[in-house]
Amino acid sequence: YYVRYNYTDNGYTQDFCRVNLKDSPAKEETLLSLAETKYDNGVVTDEVTVGDTTEEGSTGTDATTGDTTEEGSTDTGAADGTEGYEMLDGVNTVVAVDADTLVEVATRTPNIEQNWDDPNFDYDKYYKEVQDNTQMILKKLSMDGTVTAEEDVTELFKGQYLSYSIADGEGNVYLSDNKNILVFDKELALTDTILLTGSDNPDAGNTIGITGDGRVAVLKYGAGDTELFIYDKEKKSFGDACSGIPSGIGNSSLSFTEDGSALLGDSEGAYLYNPESRTATRIVKWMDCDLTPDYVRNIYAMSDGNFVVFYNDWNTNLNDIVFLKKAAAEDTVQEKTVITVGTLYAGQGLQTDVVNFNKNSEEYRVEIKDYASYAEYTTEEDYEKRYQESLTQINNDIVNGAIDMFT
Repeated sequence: YYVRYNYTDNGYTQDFCRVNLKDSPAKEETLLSLAETKYDNGVVTDEVTVGDTTEEGSTGTDATTGDTTEEGSTDTGAADGTEGYEMLDGVNTVVAVDADTLVEVATRTPNIEQNWDDPNFDYDKYYKEVQDNTQMILKKLSMDGTVTAEEDVTELFKGQYLSYSIADGEGNVYLSDNKNILVFDKELALTDTILLTGSDNPDAGNTIGITGDGRVAVLKYGAGDTELFIYDKEKKSFGDACSGIPSGIGNSSLSFTEDGSALLGDSEGAYLYNPESRTATRIVKWMDCDLTPDYVRNIYAMSDGNFVVFYNDWNTNLNDIVFLKKAAAEDTVQEKTVITVGTLYAGQGLQTDVVNFNKNSEEYRVEIKDYASYAEYTTEEDYEKRYQESLTQINNDIVNGAIDMFT
Protein backbone atom coordinates (compact mmCIF):
# COMPACT_ATOMS: atom_id res chain seq x y z
CA TYR A 1 0.00 0.00 0.00
CA TYR A 2 1.23 3.50 -0.74
CA VAL A 3 0.20 7.03 -1.70
CA ARG A 4 0.60 8.08 -5.33
CA TYR A 5 0.92 11.72 -6.36
CA ASN A 6 -0.63 12.58 -9.74
CA TYR A 7 0.54 16.01 -10.87
CA THR A 8 -1.56 18.36 -12.97
CA ASP A 9 -0.98 21.83 -14.44
CA ASN A 10 -2.56 23.42 -11.36
CA GLY A 11 -1.67 21.09 -8.51
CA TYR A 12 -1.84 17.39 -7.72
CA THR A 13 -4.05 14.64 -6.37
CA GLN A 14 -3.20 11.99 -3.79
CA ASP A 15 -4.50 8.46 -4.32
CA PHE A 16 -4.26 5.47 -1.99
CA CYS A 17 -2.99 2.53 -4.04
CA ARG A 18 -2.21 -1.16 -3.72
CA VAL A 19 0.03 -3.51 -5.68
CA ASN A 20 -0.04 -7.29 -5.37
CA LEU A 21 3.60 -8.23 -5.91
CA LYS A 22 2.73 -11.90 -6.29
CA ASP A 23 0.94 -11.17 -9.56
CA SER A 24 2.98 -11.24 -12.75
CA PRO A 25 3.02 -8.62 -14.04
CA ALA A 26 2.18 -6.70 -10.87
CA LYS A 27 -1.01 -4.68 -11.17
CA GLU A 28 -1.63 -1.39 -9.43
CA GLU A 29 -5.09 -0.58 -8.09
CA THR A 30 -6.29 2.87 -7.02
CA LEU A 31 -8.38 2.11 -3.97
CA LEU A 32 -9.33 5.62 -2.91
CA SER A 33 -8.90 9.24 -3.97
CA LEU A 34 -7.65 10.98 -0.82
CA ALA A 35 -7.21 14.65 -1.66
CA GLU A 36 -6.58 17.21 -4.36
CA THR A 37 -4.40 20.30 -4.07
CA LYS A 38 -4.76 23.32 -6.32
CA TYR A 39 -1.92 25.82 -6.43
CA ASP A 40 -4.43 28.67 -6.70
CA ASN A 41 -5.80 27.56 -3.30
CA GLY A 42 -9.19 26.83 -4.81
CA VAL A 43 -11.62 24.56 -3.01
CA VAL A 44 -12.13 21.17 -4.62
CA THR A 45 -15.58 19.67 -4.27
CA ASP A 46 -15.18 16.33 -6.06
CA GLU A 47 -16.69 13.41 -4.20
CA VAL A 48 -14.54 10.46 -3.13
CA THR A 49 -14.23 7.97 -5.99
CA VAL A 50 -13.02 4.41 -6.24
CA GLY A 51 -11.26 2.93 -9.25
CA ASP A 52 -9.06 0.04 -10.30
CA THR A 53 -6.25 1.89 -12.10
CA THR A 54 -4.47 5.22 -11.82
CA GLU A 55 -5.13 7.87 -14.41
CA GLU A 56 -2.79 8.13 -17.37
CA GLY A 57 0.26 10.29 -16.92
CA SER A 58 0.57 9.76 -13.16
CA THR A 59 4.06 10.13 -11.80
CA GLY A 60 4.54 7.03 -9.70
CA THR A 61 4.76 6.21 -6.02
CA ASP A 62 5.73 8.93 -3.61
CA ALA A 63 5.25 7.46 -0.18
CA THR A 64 5.09 3.99 1.26
CA THR A 65 2.41 2.92 3.66
CA GLY A 66 3.05 4.75 6.89
CA ASP A 67 5.14 7.55 5.44
CA THR A 68 3.90 11.06 6.11
CA THR A 69 2.60 12.81 3.01
CA GLU A 70 3.02 16.46 2.28
CA GLU A 71 1.26 18.86 4.63
CA GLY A 72 -1.17 21.48 3.43
CA SER A 73 -2.89 19.51 0.67
CA THR A 74 -6.44 20.65 0.02
CA ASP A 75 -9.61 18.73 -0.62
CA THR A 76 -13.35 19.19 -0.14
CA GLY A 77 -14.24 22.56 1.38
CA ALA A 78 -15.86 22.11 4.77
CA ALA A 79 -18.20 24.69 6.23
CA ASP A 80 -18.31 23.04 9.68
CA GLY A 81 -14.68 23.67 10.66
CA THR A 82 -13.24 26.33 12.94
CA GLU A 83 -15.81 29.07 13.46
CA GLY A 84 -15.49 32.00 11.07
CA TYR A 85 -13.38 30.17 8.47
CA GLU A 86 -13.99 28.13 5.38
CA MET A 87 -11.95 24.98 6.00
CA LEU A 88 -9.97 23.00 3.43
CA ASP A 89 -9.56 19.27 4.12
CA GLY A 90 -6.23 17.60 3.34
CA VAL A 91 -4.24 14.45 4.09
CA ASN A 92 -1.32 14.41 6.51
CA THR A 93 -0.65 10.67 6.70
CA VAL A 94 -2.44 7.42 5.93
CA VAL A 95 -1.75 3.79 6.80
CA ALA A 96 -3.45 0.51 5.87
CA VAL A 97 -4.61 -1.38 8.95
CA ASP A 98 -5.76 -4.43 6.98
CA ALA A 99 -7.05 -5.25 3.50
CA ASP A 100 -10.38 -3.52 4.19
CA THR A 101 -9.50 -0.62 6.50
CA LEU A 102 -7.21 2.38 6.54
CA VAL A 103 -6.52 5.08 9.12
CA GLU A 104 -5.90 8.65 8.02
CA VAL A 105 -4.80 11.79 9.82
CA ALA A 106 -6.65 14.58 8.02
CA THR A 107 -5.89 18.28 8.35
CA ARG A 108 -8.56 20.98 8.22
CA THR A 109 -6.85 24.22 7.35
CA PRO A 110 -8.49 27.67 7.25
CA ASN A 111 -8.72 29.12 3.74
CA ILE A 112 -7.42 32.57 4.68
CA GLU A 113 -7.09 35.11 1.89
CA GLN A 114 -3.56 36.36 1.34
CA ASN A 115 -1.83 38.73 -1.03
CA TRP A 116 1.76 37.60 -1.53
CA ASP A 117 2.49 40.57 -3.80
CA ASP A 118 1.61 43.14 -1.14
CA PRO A 119 4.89 44.54 0.26
CA ASN A 120 3.12 45.11 3.60
CA PHE A 121 1.73 41.58 3.84
CA ASP A 122 2.31 40.25 7.37
CA TYR A 123 3.63 36.71 6.82
CA ASP A 124 4.09 35.97 10.53
CA LYS A 125 0.51 36.94 11.32
CA TYR A 126 -0.80 34.88 8.40
CA TYR A 127 1.11 31.69 9.32
CA LYS A 128 0.21 32.03 13.00
CA GLU A 129 -3.46 32.41 12.14
CA VAL A 130 -3.32 29.32 9.92
CA GLN A 131 -1.46 27.28 12.55
CA ASP A 132 -3.73 28.38 15.42
CA ASN A 133 -6.86 27.39 13.52
CA THR A 134 -5.72 24.16 11.84
CA GLN A 135 -7.44 21.01 13.04
CA MET A 136 -6.12 17.43 12.92
CA ILE A 137 -8.69 14.64 12.65
CA LEU A 138 -7.95 10.94 13.05
CA LYS A 139 -10.26 8.91 10.80
CA LYS A 140 -10.90 5.23 10.21
CA LEU A 141 -12.23 4.49 6.72
CA SER A 142 -13.31 1.50 4.72
CA MET A 143 -11.76 1.12 1.29
CA ASP A 144 -14.83 2.65 -0.37
CA GLY A 145 -14.19 5.92 1.48
CA THR A 146 -16.84 5.52 4.19
CA VAL A 147 -15.72 7.06 7.50
CA THR A 148 -16.48 4.56 10.28
CA ALA A 149 -14.84 6.40 13.20
CA GLU A 150 -13.40 9.86 13.77
CA GLU A 151 -11.52 11.60 16.60
CA ASP A 152 -10.21 15.16 16.93
CA VAL A 153 -6.48 14.90 17.80
CA THR A 154 -5.59 18.58 17.35
CA GLU A 155 -4.42 19.08 20.91
CA LEU A 156 -2.34 15.90 20.88
CA PHE A 157 -0.27 17.03 17.90
CA LYS A 158 -0.54 20.81 18.15
CA GLY A 159 2.60 22.43 16.75
CA GLN A 160 4.11 19.07 15.81
CA TYR A 161 4.81 17.46 12.44
CA LEU A 162 3.85 13.82 12.00
CA SER A 163 6.95 12.10 10.72
CA TYR A 164 5.87 8.47 10.60
CA SER A 165 2.92 6.12 11.03
CA ILE A 166 2.54 2.35 11.04
CA ALA A 167 0.00 -0.31 12.03
CA ASP A 168 0.54 -3.70 13.67
CA GLY A 169 -1.24 -7.01 13.11
CA GLU A 170 -3.77 -6.30 15.87
CA GLY A 171 -5.03 -3.08 14.29
CA ASN A 172 -3.15 -0.67 16.57
CA VAL A 173 -1.84 2.48 14.89
CA TYR A 174 1.40 4.20 15.90
CA LEU A 175 1.91 7.89 15.07
CA SER A 176 5.27 9.56 15.63
CA ASP A 177 6.04 13.29 15.83
CA ASN A 178 9.78 12.84 16.65
CA LYS A 179 9.14 13.53 20.35
CA ASN A 180 6.53 10.89 21.12
CA ILE A 181 4.87 7.83 19.65
CA LEU A 182 1.13 7.88 20.24
CA VAL A 183 -0.58 4.48 20.14
CA PHE A 184 -4.24 4.18 19.15
CA ASP A 185 -6.31 1.01 19.20
CA LYS A 186 -8.59 -0.11 16.36
CA GLU A 187 -11.40 2.06 17.78
CA LEU A 188 -9.08 5.12 17.65
CA ALA A 189 -8.78 5.35 21.44
CA LEU A 190 -5.40 6.58 22.70
CA THR A 191 -3.86 3.70 24.67
CA ASP A 192 -0.25 4.77 25.20
CA THR A 193 2.17 7.67 24.77
CA ILE A 194 5.78 6.60 24.33
CA LEU A 195 8.41 9.26 24.96
CA LEU A 196 11.27 9.08 22.46
CA THR A 197 14.37 9.09 24.66
CA GLY A 198 17.58 7.13 24.91
CA SER A 199 19.63 9.24 22.50
CA ASP A 200 21.85 12.27 22.87
CA ASN A 201 19.76 13.86 20.14
CA PRO A 202 16.06 13.46 21.04
CA ASP A 203 14.98 15.68 18.16
CA ALA A 204 16.67 13.52 15.52
CA GLY A 205 14.48 12.11 12.79
CA ASN A 206 13.24 8.63 13.58
CA THR A 207 11.62 5.68 11.88
CA ILE A 208 9.42 3.28 13.79
CA GLY A 209 8.80 -0.42 13.27
CA ILE A 210 6.99 -3.26 15.00
CA THR A 211 8.83 -6.44 15.95
CA GLY A 212 7.30 -9.85 15.35
CA ASP A 213 6.19 -10.06 19.00
CA GLY A 214 4.54 -6.63 18.90
CA ARG A 215 7.22 -4.44 20.46
CA VAL A 216 7.86 -0.91 19.20
CA ALA A 217 11.31 -0.31 17.71
CA VAL A 218 12.85 3.03 16.77
CA LEU A 219 15.70 3.70 14.37
CA LYS A 220 17.13 7.19 14.81
CA TYR A 221 20.27 9.28 14.52
CA GLY A 222 22.05 9.31 17.85
CA ALA A 223 25.50 10.14 19.14
CA GLY A 224 27.39 10.18 15.86
CA ASP A 225 25.54 7.36 14.10
CA THR A 226 22.22 5.59 13.71
CA GLU A 227 20.91 3.76 16.76
CA LEU A 228 18.23 1.10 17.24
CA PHE A 229 16.04 1.08 20.36
CA ILE A 230 13.39 -1.48 21.31
CA TYR A 231 10.62 -0.44 23.70
CA ASP A 232 9.99 -2.39 26.91
CA LYS A 233 6.26 -2.18 27.69
CA GLU A 234 6.67 -3.28 31.30
CA LYS A 235 9.45 -0.81 32.10
CA LYS A 236 7.84 1.90 29.93
CA SER A 237 11.22 2.80 28.46
CA PHE A 238 13.53 2.08 25.53
CA GLY A 239 16.64 1.46 27.57
CA ASP A 240 20.06 1.47 25.93
CA ALA A 241 20.70 1.42 22.20
CA CYS A 242 21.24 -2.01 20.65
CA SER A 243 24.92 -2.76 20.15
CA GLY A 244 26.44 -4.24 17.01
CA ILE A 245 24.64 -1.96 14.52
CA PRO A 246 26.90 -1.36 11.48
CA SER A 247 27.97 2.23 10.93
CA GLY A 248 26.35 4.28 8.20
CA ILE A 249 22.87 2.76 8.51
CA GLY A 250 20.13 5.02 7.14
CA ASN A 251 16.95 5.70 9.09
CA SER A 252 14.41 5.92 6.27
CA SER A 253 12.84 2.49 6.84
CA LEU A 254 12.66 -0.23 9.49
CA SER A 255 10.93 -3.58 9.21
CA PHE A 256 11.33 -7.02 10.74
CA THR A 257 11.46 -10.52 9.26
CA GLU A 258 9.44 -13.47 10.53
CA ASP A 259 12.36 -14.64 12.71
CA GLY A 260 12.59 -11.23 14.44
CA SER A 261 15.60 -9.80 12.60
CA ALA A 262 15.62 -6.11 11.73
CA LEU A 263 16.15 -5.17 8.08
CA LEU A 264 18.56 -2.22 7.91
CA GLY A 265 19.77 -0.41 4.79
CA ASP A 266 22.87 1.63 4.07
CA SER A 267 24.46 3.21 0.99
CA GLU A 268 25.87 -0.13 -0.21
CA GLY A 269 23.01 -2.51 0.47
CA ALA A 270 21.16 -4.05 3.41
CA TYR A 271 21.79 -6.04 6.58
CA LEU A 272 19.74 -8.39 8.72
CA TYR A 273 20.35 -7.53 12.38
CA ASN A 274 19.53 -10.02 15.13
CA PRO A 275 18.49 -8.08 18.29
CA GLU A 276 19.10 -11.13 20.50
CA SER A 277 22.66 -11.95 19.42
CA ARG A 278 23.39 -8.28 18.52
CA THR A 279 24.98 -9.33 15.21
CA ALA A 280 24.45 -8.01 11.67
CA THR A 281 24.83 -9.93 8.40
CA ARG A 282 25.14 -8.31 4.99
CA ILE A 283 22.44 -9.88 2.77
CA VAL A 284 22.55 -7.78 -0.39
CA LYS A 285 24.52 -5.11 -2.24
CA TRP A 286 22.58 -2.78 -4.51
CA MET A 287 25.09 -2.90 -7.36
CA ASP A 288 24.92 -6.72 -7.38
CA CYS A 289 21.19 -6.36 -8.07
CA ASP A 290 21.76 -3.79 -10.83
CA LEU A 291 20.38 -0.98 -8.66
CA THR A 292 22.06 2.43 -8.44
CA PRO A 293 22.61 2.91 -4.67
CA ASP A 294 21.57 6.58 -4.62
CA TYR A 295 18.21 5.69 -6.17
CA VAL A 296 17.23 3.26 -3.41
CA ARG A 297 14.82 4.95 -1.04
CA ASN A 298 13.59 2.16 1.26
CA ILE A 299 13.72 -1.60 1.69
CA TYR A 300 11.08 -3.67 3.48
CA ALA A 301 10.81 -7.31 4.54
CA MET A 302 7.88 -9.38 3.30
CA SER A 303 6.25 -12.21 5.21
CA ASP A 304 7.46 -14.80 2.67
CA GLY A 305 11.14 -14.00 3.32
CA ASN A 306 11.63 -11.81 0.24
CA PHE A 307 12.15 -8.04 0.10
CA VAL A 308 10.67 -4.97 -1.57
CA VAL A 309 12.76 -1.94 -2.61
CA PHE A 310 11.31 1.48 -3.41
CA TYR A 311 13.46 2.89 -6.18
CA ASN A 312 13.50 6.48 -7.48
CA ASP A 313 15.60 7.39 -10.55
CA TRP A 314 16.62 11.02 -9.98
CA ASN A 315 17.44 11.58 -13.64
CA THR A 316 14.10 10.43 -15.05
CA ASN A 317 12.01 11.00 -11.89
CA LEU A 318 10.51 7.55 -12.44
CA ASN A 319 9.61 5.40 -9.45
CA ASP A 320 9.70 1.61 -9.31
CA ILE A 321 8.83 -1.09 -6.82
CA VAL A 322 11.59 -3.70 -7.08
CA PHE A 323 10.89 -7.21 -5.81
CA LEU A 324 14.03 -8.97 -4.51
CA LYS A 325 13.62 -12.72 -4.29
CA LYS A 326 15.99 -15.05 -2.49
CA ALA A 327 17.58 -17.61 -4.77
CA ALA A 328 20.35 -20.17 -4.62
CA ALA A 329 23.67 -18.99 -6.09
CA GLU A 330 23.69 -21.74 -8.72
CA ASP A 331 20.32 -20.50 -9.99
CA THR A 332 21.48 -16.92 -10.51
CA VAL A 333 25.04 -17.17 -11.81
CA GLN A 334 25.42 -16.28 -15.48
CA GLU A 335 28.60 -17.05 -17.37
CA LYS A 336 29.90 -13.57 -18.16
CA THR A 337 33.38 -12.10 -18.42
CA VAL A 338 33.93 -9.84 -15.41
CA ILE A 339 35.64 -6.47 -15.94
CA THR A 340 36.87 -4.82 -12.73
CA VAL A 341 36.97 -1.01 -12.63
CA GLY A 342 39.00 0.57 -9.84
CA THR A 343 38.22 4.01 -8.47
CA LEU A 344 38.87 6.11 -5.39
CA TYR A 345 35.25 7.23 -5.35
CA ALA A 346 32.34 5.54 -7.09
CA GLY A 347 30.00 8.45 -7.78
CA GLN A 348 26.40 8.20 -8.91
CA GLY A 349 27.31 8.79 -12.57
CA LEU A 350 29.75 5.86 -12.69
CA GLN A 351 27.38 3.58 -10.77
CA THR A 352 24.46 4.39 -13.09
CA ASP A 353 26.57 3.78 -16.20
CA VAL A 354 27.72 0.42 -14.83
CA VAL A 355 24.16 -0.61 -13.88
CA ASN A 356 22.86 0.27 -17.36
CA PHE A 357 25.73 -1.57 -19.04
CA ASN A 358 25.25 -4.72 -16.94
CA LYS A 359 21.53 -4.80 -17.65
CA ASN A 360 22.13 -4.76 -21.39
CA SER A 361 25.29 -6.82 -21.84
CA GLU A 362 24.97 -10.56 -22.42
CA GLU A 363 28.73 -11.16 -22.52
CA TYR A 364 30.35 -8.88 -19.92
CA ARG A 365 29.69 -7.74 -16.38
CA VAL A 366 31.40 -4.71 -14.87
CA GLU A 367 32.22 -4.67 -11.16
CA ILE A 368 33.40 -1.56 -9.32
CA LYS A 369 36.20 -1.79 -6.78
CA ASP A 370 35.91 1.33 -4.61
CA TYR A 371 39.11 1.97 -2.68
CA ALA A 372 38.30 5.04 -0.59
CA SER A 373 34.56 5.78 -0.29
CA TYR A 374 33.95 3.43 2.63
CA ALA A 375 37.22 3.94 4.52
CA GLU A 376 36.40 4.64 8.16
CA TYR A 377 38.03 7.55 9.97
CA THR A 378 37.44 9.74 13.02
CA THR A 379 39.79 12.72 12.55
CA GLU A 380 41.15 14.76 9.66
CA GLU A 381 44.57 13.20 10.14
CA ASP A 382 42.99 9.75 10.14
CA TYR A 383 41.18 10.59 6.89
CA GLU A 384 44.42 11.67 5.20
CA LYS A 385 46.10 8.46 6.32
CA ARG A 386 43.25 6.28 5.03
CA TYR A 387 43.18 8.19 1.73
CA GLN A 388 46.92 7.73 1.16
CA GLU A 389 46.59 4.03 1.93
CA SER A 390 43.76 3.76 -0.61
CA LEU A 391 45.79 5.67 -3.20
CA THR A 392 48.77 3.39 -2.67
CA GLN A 393 46.59 0.29 -2.96
CA ILE A 394 44.91 1.31 -6.24
CA ASN A 395 48.31 2.22 -7.75
CA ASN A 396 49.71 -1.17 -6.75
CA ASP A 397 46.68 -2.96 -8.22
CA ILE A 398 47.05 -1.04 -11.50
CA VAL A 399 50.70 -2.08 -11.78
CA ASN A 400 49.97 -5.69 -10.79
CA GLY A 401 47.03 -6.01 -13.15
CA ALA A 402 44.56 -6.69 -10.35
CA ILE A 403 42.04 -4.37 -11.99
CA ASP A 404 41.17 -4.10 -15.69
CA MET A 405 40.30 -0.40 -15.81
CA PHE A 406 40.54 2.59 -13.47
CA THR A 407 39.01 6.03 -13.19
